[in-house]
Amino acid sequence: MDKPLAIPEIIVRVQHQFDLFANPKLIYSVFKDDSKLQSLIKNNPGVRVPGCWDGYELSIRAIAGQQVSVQAASTVTSRIAAEFGETVAINSELKYLFPSPEKLANAQPECFSMPRARAQSIIDFSQAIVDGKIAMDSVQSASLFIDRIQKIKGIGPWTANYIAMRHLKYIDAFPQADLGLLKALNLSGKNGKKHLLEYASHWKPFRSYATFLLWNSLAP
Repeated sequence: MDKPLAIPEIIVRVQHQFDLFANPKLIYSVFKDDSKLQSLIKNNPGVRVPGCWDGYELSIRAIAGQQVSVQAASTVTSRIAAEFGETVAINSELKYLFPSPEKLANAQPECFSMPRARAQSIIDFSQAIVDGKIAMDSVQSASLFIDRIQKIKGIGPWTANYIAMRHLKYIDAFPQADLGLLKALNLSGKNGKKHLLEYASHWKPFRSYATFLLWNSLAP
C-alpha cells in the first residue's frame, strides 16, 4: 500500500488512541455534582479514556495480565512478542511485531510463561478470532462483544469490559469487580462489589470515564 493511502487510517487510529471524539462538557455535566467524583472531574475536566493501536494486542495483554501487576503483564506480553512475533529490529527497543491470531491459535500452552489455564485462554481467544466467532473490528456492538468473549473459559467480566473500554471505546464499560475502584471509593467487605455496582449506576452512560478518574486518583 502506498504511504499516502495509509494516512487516513493512521489519523483514525490516533484519534481513537487519544479519545479525541469524547465530549468533555457532557461528561463534566454528569459528574460535577456527584459526591464521589466532583473533586476529581473538577481537577481533570478533560478526562479521556486512552484507546489502543491494535485491539488484538491489547486483548492478549489484558488476558495475560489477569491477577498480576501491570509490570508483570508488560513483561509477559513482551515475552509473547519475542517468542511468537516477527523480528523487525527497527531499533534497540522495537524488535518484534506482535504475533497474529493465527500464530497464537496454533501455539502450545507450555510455550507461554504463565499458568497453563491462562495460556489456554489466549489460545482459545485467538482461535475464536480465526474462526470468525469473535470480531476485532472497532465498530461493533460492545454488549454483544462482551457477551461473546466471556464464553471463553478464563475470561470474565473485568477483562471483557476492559477490552471493550479501551478497544471498542464503549463509554459505559465498567469493570465492576476491580480492586482499584473498591480502594478508591473505600469500599470493602463482602458487599463492597455490590455497593460499587449500585452506586456506579449514577455514572451512566459514562462509567468508563468514571473508572479512569478513580484509577488516576490512586496514582502516587
